Amino acid sequence: GVVPADKGVQVVYKRPKFQTKPSKATVKVTLKHRPRRTLKKLKNIVNKNRYRRDLRQAALRRASAILRSQRPASAKKGKAATGAASSAAAAPKKAE
Repeated sequence: GVVPADKGVQVVYKRPKFQTKPSKATVKVTLKHRPRRTLKKLKNIVNKNRYRRDLRQAALRRASAILRSQRPASAKKGKAATGAASSAAAAPKKAE
């Protein structure tokens, strides 16, 4: 499973070596690196544990969406900071 963490994503997976020991089988890893590195590490985790190949792409898309949602909202270029000043400047002047 891929779930959001405070910063980054948390990956929950099972190790095949400990199939008979459920308490040791489940592993939770929090990936807090840059987005590209996080996705690369997630891909390596899925590949090394021999999960289904079709689920790998689904996990990467989910992690990518989580990381995108955690990005700070950037200010739009060309927009005025105050609403009143921008509406007065945008209104056309009357010809007298």
